[in-house]
Amino acid sequence: MAPRMCELQKTQCRFLEEIALYLRPNTVKDSRSAINLFIGYLKSAHPGLSSFAELKRSHYVGWLRYLARRPLKQNSRRNRIIKVRCFLQAIQEWGWREAPRLSLFRRGDLPPEDRCLPRPLSEETDRALEDELRKRDGFIHKALLLLRATGLRSQELLDLRIDSLRKFPAGEWAVHVPLGKLHNERVIPVDAETARIFEEIRQLRGSPQPATDPETGKPAHFLLMRPSGQRFSRDAFRYHLGKIERDVQLREHPSPHRLRHTFATEMLRAGMSLPVLMKILGHRTIGMVLRYTLVTAADVQRAYTEASAALEGRYKIPTYPALHRQSTRKSTRQAIVYRLEAFAAQVEAFRCDFAKESEKKKIQRFVERLRRLAADFKDLTS
Repeated sequence: MAPRMCELQKTQCRFLEEIALYLRPNTVKDSRSAINLFIGYLKSAHPGLSSFAELKRSHYVGWLRYLARRPLKQNSRRNRIIKVRCFLQAIQEWGWREAPRLSLFRRGDLPPEDRCLPRPLSEETDRALEDELRKRDGFIHKALLLLRATGLRSQELLDLRIDSLRKFPAGEWAVHVPLGKLHNERVIPVDAETARIFEEIRQLRGSPQPATDPETGKPAHFLLMRPSGQRFSRDAFRYHLGKIERDVQLREHPSPHRLRHTFATEMLRAGMSLPVLMKILGHRTIGMVLRYTLVTAADVQRAYTEASAALEGRYKIPTYPALHRQSTRKSTRQAIVYRLEAFAAQVEAFRCDFAKESEKKKIQRFVERLRRLAADFKDLTS
């Protein structure tokens, strides 16, 4: 690397050392990767640049165009932009000599986040995959069964200790999940079958030497360990799932995270409440749970039917008055007013639940016009 680029690298290293004091190793690793990509762009597109203090808005816009041309998913591009922006803003706030002198960022620089629907496996694929995992009965196959039965993230499964399985006096079992992605630990209730799978994994692992915990730097007895004492990676899960997909010719592509989607959807359909599911999945808000669960049209119809049946015995559900030629002037007027008000309420519900932020004011004005129209018609015919 040319000497003029060494200053950029030194600033990056100094920044990474600072954030390593309070951020998780994987977060620091992601920041390093994004900043390296940014420095690589500056090296090729602006070879005369010797310090981040020389950055201008045009340099940053060029970086955004560079990312847009790369074969990256929207969220991957978004993540890299956020990491670089946090880096440059942090060294500005800390008053570093190498920090940019000008404001580089504008509202709208960040691409919108893709909010993809979760993709649980179909019941047929899920059953076929589980049957095949039980037939193969290998170390990683049992680990994948444990992953499916608990809804853990891949890294959370890799971070489980040999003593993570807890038994309570009443004969119930639970898996203790250490600090993970969102810096929280939790306990997941499991049944006796899942506890048996955990014990089988513990027996198959043998007694390898403890590995260093990257979070604490201390030796730890992880549940998933090679006989040599090395830890498994998430690639092992993807490899074995891909092999089963090819051998059994599954109709869908199974991945570790799709097993998590499948677990969450199954629990929701079985009647588990969102707050409880939020705790089991390790999320902080209900909104995060909703992105990981899928409610199908059949689920909505079933829930509506059950709710209607429950209400039928307690309340008389009103119906809209019908309009007939034989109706009196008063009843016809009431029916029209009722329907205008009901339509206004329906549009208001649409505004709250489905409308975009840019549309909400216009829809609200439309609702107010409907309500004024209902009031005017009522006054006109009274």
